[in-house]
Amino acid sequence: MARIYYHEAKLSGQPIRSEVINIQQFDAFLNSTDAVDIDFEDDMPSSLFGGLFGQNKRIFKKVQLRRDNLHYYQSEKGTFYIPSGILFFDRSDYNFPSEFYFIAKIGDQLEFRKCKGGKDIVWHQIPDLHQPITDPKTIKKIESTFVEIKKWVTKESIGKADTQHKTDTPVRDQVPLGDIQKQAYQRLTECCVHDETDRRKISTFIETLGDYEGDGEYLTTLNYFMEFLEKEQLNFMMAMDWKAGVEDLEWLLSTQLQRQYKLHLELPTPDQYDEMATVSVNGIFEDFDRVLRQNGLQLGFIDTQSDEYIALLHRVNEKEEVKAAVAGIGYGYDEV
Repeated sequence: MARIYYHEAKLSGQPIRSEVINIQQFDAFLNSTDAVDIDFEDDMPSSLFGGLFGQNKRIFKKVQLRRDNLHYYQSEKGTFYIPSGILFFDRSDYNFPSEFYFIAKIGDQLEFRKCKGGKDIVWHQIPDLHQPITDPKTIKKIESTFVEIKKWVTKESIGKADTQHKTDTPVRDQVPLGDIQKQAYQRLTECCVHDETDRRKISTFIETLGDYEGDGEYLTTLNYFMEFLEKEQLNFMMAMDWKAGVEDLEWLLSTQLQRQYKLHLELPTPDQYDEMATVSVNGIFEDFDRVLRQNGLQLGFIDTQSDEYIALLHRVNEKEEVKAAVAGIGYGYDEV
């Protein structure tokens, strides 16, 4: 999954001056939906396809919403700033598409940038590759896509509200989560979260946590809990689809190592593997886990019997406590 990288938290060019794009609307997009990928090519009715993506090509087919804003990301390649942003492209041909554009948020300003990706491009090259956008047609295309994002976000919000209204699941008073499960969530947090501010925030949330098993929207308490972690960017439960790229695993682990353990480890990098490799390829998790175990840490997994991985980073000597806590919230525990 592509991200936006800078060497430092400052604009590379000039701030956006646009009647269509403003920072208030930008923030609203990122805060009002949990979506990352928006595919307008699939979303548009076939009757409109030719007009939107034929000769006119007035909007980009694919959009990614990035909510990173990481000060600063340290790696063996140097120190980087990863801002929040919106990426625009027409073809998802490589991890960093052959041609993509983005709006980056730096402080309280936005800027347009363009970048060439491709087969041999790796993430740490991006800060030196992106350039200003001066072509009025490209800027117009970004502005038109920005308008479509607003419509998409509004439509999604209405759809969620309508689905909730029409659900067959009867409305019920929120049932508090049982003490045993609350204690299990708290213990799991204590084992995996070592930043005191993060731990206090999560623990306070657990105290008010309700029972969402069978809920019409969330289905499980774990889903509700993980949505809170995602919104607060406290993802000690690292969820990945089986199709997620190696760069996603590297990103999630690097972030947690720095945030919870104040460690920078030389983890495997995506360029060590086939360009189409995903986390489900045999040996990927083992390679990362091997580095972690050399430092007294390991990967654990919450088994939800689904096609996604929910990874935990914890100390090797606390495996039994983590395993018991995972059982306490109602799931099995696996390790590499």
